[in-house]
Parts: sequence; C-alpha cells; structure tokens
Amino acid sequence: MFKYFLRIIFKNNSNNKINSSLLFPLFATVISTMVPIVTYSVVESIENEVSNQISSIYGKSQIYLSSSYYEEDNKLLNIKKYLKDLNKKSSLTIKRKALLVYNDPSGKKYNKVVTVLGISDFDIFIEKNKIRLYKDEFFIDSGIFIGDDLAYQLGFPEKGSIISIISPLDGVLFPSSNSFRYLDQNFVFEKINSIDHFENEFVFIDYAKALDLFHSAKSYLSLPVNLSRSDLEYIRNNIADIDYRSWENLYPLFFRAIKFEKYLYTGFGFIIIFIICINFYGLVNLLLHRKRKQITMLSYLGMDSNKIKVLFILTLLSLSFTGMLFGVFLSYLMAQLDIINLFVPILNSIDISYSVVVFSLVFNFVVLYLSIERAFSNNICNIEVLKLNAIKG
Repeated sequence: MFKYFLRIIFKNNSNNKINSSLLFPLFATVISTMVPIVTYSVVESIENEVSNQISSIYGKSQIYLSSSYYEEDNKLLNIKKYLKDLNKKSSLTIKRKALLVYNDPSGKKYNKVVTVLGISDFDIFIEKNKIRLYKDEFFIDSGIFIGDDLAYQLGFPEKGSIISIISPLDGVLFPSSNSFRYLDQNFVFEKINSIDHFENEFVFIDYAKALDLFHSAKSYLSLPVNLSRSDLEYIRNNIADIDYRSWENLYPLFFRAIKFEKYLYTGFGFIIIFIICINFYGLVNLLLHRKRKQITMLSYLGMDSNKIKVLFILTLLSLSFTGMLFGVFLSYLMAQLDIINLFVPILNSIDISYSVVVFSLVFNFVVLYLSIERAFSNNICNIEVLKLNAIKG
C-alpha cells in the first residue's frame, strides 16, 4: 500500500516518468533556505571584519579613570597588573591630535594633522595587524608606525628617515616636539577607510615618548578583550573608579546601521520564504487535484484518511527537507570556495552563522508544514465525496 502511495506522488498519471512538477517545490526550498543564511552571514561577516580591524587600533574595550587622580599612571598600572594576573593583556595608551612634519631628501616639506596613538605594548598591535617587527627595534630606534596612504602622501620615506611630531594642543607658548625614525612597516586598513581615514590620519608611537610629548593628555588602558561584569566590579571596588567603554561606542551609528541592515536583509529572506510557501501551497493543491482519484482509491481500499494525510505530509516534508539540506550545503560550499567574495570584495572570508542555519531550517520546516497541512485539509472533503460516489456506484 505504501509503495502504491509513493507511486501516486512521484509518478505522472499518464506514464511511469517522474513527476517533474515536484522539482519546483524542491528548487524553491533550496532557494528559501539559502537566501536568509547567505544574507545574514555576509552582513555579519562584514560587521566582524570591520570590528576586528577597528579593535586592532583601539582594542575591543578601553578603561578610563573617571576622575582626576593625583597618581593617574599608578592607578592604571595597578589595573594593568590585576588584568595581567587574569592572563589578560592590556596596553597603556594616549590618543592626541598633533602635527606631523617630514622633510624629504629633496628638501620638500610635508605638514599633516594626524591622530597620534602612544601605546605601551606593541605586541598586541603587531599581532593584530600581522606586522613583522621586533619589539626591541621599535624602542631602540624611537620608531613611528604610519599607514600606507600616509606613506604614499609623504612619498614613501626611506627606512630610518626622521619624522617629527609637534603637539600644539597643550596650551603652552612653545609646543612640545619629538623626532622619530620611520619604520618601513606600514599598516593597511583599506576595507574600513569609509568609517575613518585610518591609513592617512593615524600614527603610532611608544607610550613613554607620547607622555613626554603630550603633557596634558589623559592616559587610558586599551584591551584586546571585553571584561566581565565581575572583573569590572572588582576594579571599581578595590582599585579605582573607572569608565569602561566597548569598541562599539567608538562608531555607534555605523554599527547600529549595519546591525539594522543585517536584520532587515535577513527579514527580506524570510519574506521570500513566505512567498515560496504560498506558491508551495498552490502546488500542493494542484498535486492533490491531479491525484485525487488515486488518493480516493486508497481511501476506498480501506486506508484511513488521517493515515493518508500523515503519509502525504511526511512525504512532501521529506522532499522539502532534502531541499533544505541541499540549500545549507550550497551555502557552505559557496562560502568555502569564496564564490560570494566575488560579489562582496570587502570580505576576505565568510563565516556561515550556525544559529541562522538552525533558525532558517526550523522556520522553513514549520511554514511548509502549515502550507501542506492546510492544502490537504482543504482537499480532503473532495476526496471523501469521491469515495462516497465510488461506494454508491
């Protein structure tokens, strides 16, 4: 009986060929699964790519002293020591606007307003940006890191060239200045220059040199990780009153916008699922209309209507679930083969989100079940009428 039921569903009425109309719902479930998965994963990967590069400059979080302590550096050093005991890296940091001055070998003078970041632990910066540079070399030579765009504007100075930084914002008659040696190790942030001009506006120097240069600047701690609530409470209760900021606070409008886009575009993907399910509902009605005589025969031969309904729903859901799994497979395949990157060049790689895969499968499955169940319930009356006519005949 079950084989006969499968034959009814998968074979044409007129011949023994496969029912080609089933290919459309199969293809539809593949597309409806892929669209939300790929859309959500692409936008989330863009967000992660940008956040990782921003955190390589500022860190994932920052700790500021919320009031003016007489021994500010000592308080920050105590916090740094506490974090080190927790195996969490941190870097003393100063951020300040300044004037960069460079004279090239031909005598041409360059002046550029830049944002100077003085950092105490270059290991974090070097590791994040994959720069090949020995830490000792930086401190001995009093070097300076600049971006690739800024190096281009300066005519790509030779390694060891002198670049001066002048601090005009300390409110003194004679601004402080210091000279640094150019290190031929430029950082590149071409994919996030739309957020801020990192490559041509940011330079990095040693924290100790920055302290000598910027007398009125306030120091803070930069961390490559986010701190837990318990860690923050311990610091506030036992070390100092602090102001804790996450990297998302640096560009709040951008990250709010990209999160909104992520859910908006993914929402469009689920709207596509609804549209496909409406079409699926129509296809199921058409299939039942074409197969009503054969299904009536099953009922006439003694198969219960509820059993027919269960078999019918399970068969079509199995077909749909096969399409869903194939859609998930294609999504992972496109991500692994970097096919999507051809259309989104800002990304180096795309990570498929496991949560959206599960949600997409469950959502697809539930909506398809409701479509199939509703379609069968609407047609069962016609099948019962045909059964009664067959009995009377």
